[in-house]
Amino acid sequence: MSFISKEARREMAERGVDLSKIDVEELVSLIDQGLADGKLVDADIDNPEKGRTKVEVYVE
Repeated sequence: MSFISKEARREMAERGVDLSKIDVEELVSLIDQGLADGKLVDADIDNPEKGRTKVEVYVE
């Protein structure tokens, strides 16, 4: 995930987002094949210190 800055990765980790669980190669393959369209990710992440974070990823 070198295309995501260290600062952004740190901030996401602080909010409970674990990027290591995303298979980017598989995701890119599905998008290239036209098999992934619309909402790919819809997650609510609860952090006791910072509250709830909503994460949504779309492909159009």
